[in-house]
Amino acid sequence: MGVEHLLRDVKDTTISTLATEVNAKLTALKGLDARLRDIKIYIDLVVDGKLPLNRKILYHLQDVFNLLPNLNVPDLIKAFAEK
Repeated sequence: MGVEHLLRDVKDTTISTLATEVNAKLTALKGLDARLRDIKIYIDLVVDGKLPLNRKILYHLQDVFNLLPNLNVPDLIKAFAEK
């Protein structure tokens, strides 16, 4: 939210492009957040026994988790730690 406030009054076209890219990423992250919340609600309902287990959904979720990068690689950890 602070980035949007800072970029609002900038008139430079390169910054305007940057603002557009930042806003697009922010919108995408908000969409991802909403979908992850939906997944959490679904899993909670299944665990509570309020919804039946749907193996197809679980297989898709497993595929998503398998596509996530391994962030425990020492070189990656070092790269994020460096300034």
